[in-house]
Amino acid sequence: MTTASTHSTAYAILTELLIALTIVNSPSKPIYRRLSFLPILALVCYQIFCTTIDINGRLSMTMAVGDWLFASLVFASHYLLLTDAQRDIWLVKEKHHPPVEERPILSRLWWAACLLYSPRAIGWSHSAAPTGKLPPRPTQQTKKSFAIAQMWYIVRCIAVCGVVISFARVNPYFDRRADPTQVRGYARLWRLGSVLYPVMICLSMSVHYTALSVVSVWSGMSEPQDWPRLFGSPWGMYTVRRVWGTEWHQLFRGVFTVHAEFLAKVLHLPPKSKITTYFKLFIVLTLSAFMHLVGDYAVFHGWTRSGALHTFILQAVAIVLEDRFLAMARKAGFKETQFSRCLGYVWVIVWFSFSLPYWIDPAVPVGSLEDHFPFMPNREALTI
Repeated sequence: MTTASTHSTAYAILTELLIALTIVNSPSKPIYRRLSFLPILALVCYQIFCTTIDINGRLSMTMAVGDWLFASLVFASHYLLLTDAQRDIWLVKEKHHPPVEERPILSRLWWAACLLYSPRAIGWSHSAAPTGKLPPRPTQQTKKSFAIAQMWYIVRCIAVCGVVISFARVNPYFDRRADPTQVRGYARLWRLGSVLYPVMICLSMSVHYTALSVVSVWSGMSEPQDWPRLFGSPWGMYTVRRVWGTEWHQLFRGVFTVHAEFLAKVLHLPPKSKITTYFKLFIVLTLSAFMHLVGDYAVFHGWTRSGALHTFILQAVAIVLEDRFLAMARKAGFKETQFSRCLGYVWVIVWFSFSLPYWIDPAVPVGSLEDHFPFMPNREALTI
């Protein structure tokens, strides 16, 4: 029996470098671009199936590496299989610059790095986020004013995160010594607290993203307008569709949608029909599920313990049913009011307290929740 090798930073660097080099040297003929994708596929599959990922015992980072491996493969598929990135994609502010394929190799590599690290495609010609789908752009014009605003936002996120962790501390659902799947009777009401998990993830990701924005702008690598908030407003989360479609981070929506549209065309589904819309919805959420499934595999070293597939498919089902219910309500003459929004908030909380535990339950006993927050002095409260 062979022992899997340990995953290292060298693999990550090699993967990113291989994808970037392949993009900037990709031939114009589709058949050759498809062949150039095969080494990337082999390298990513090797890391997933033949290495043990352990980032200094931090399970959240281990999970993130698994997510990143799948996402890297999908982005490479987008830029090599479904489009000719060098010739079809450009930075809007560089529209009148020389074509990418005519630039020096270092300039092309920098262009590819900017492309790969712009998952929301902000400022790119292929931006998949329609107007209104992303939070407003920052209004600060100087580095100093932007940095001050962002640091104040980080302070607020950390303060709220401390309060949320304190609430989680008194909820038996987050006790890693217990098995959340064995909760019975009225004790199941504690599962309503499972909605604290995405809140904590949202705050943690926002802190890291905002800190990165300060470094990037201060170093001159980007402009303040390139950094809208990672998440939308919680006040907009009064339907499941709005949670996933506008308010949650849109890091992978664009690239997953491109693949969903490709599959819809392959199957000759009628464009702009409801069946096509819902087909693409299920494909996007299924790809999200597989991404998180790979992340869970990195932690659990097996496929069966993860509930990611159940959770994400349920989101698609909920959105379909929600759409039908709201359509019937509008047909019956009901209009959106503050009261209906309040009912929507209740619905969203109840829904996620039902659907999230499929995914969260296996993570609680192994302690993958608390190390999302290395910046929090009270994060140990989650290790009860």
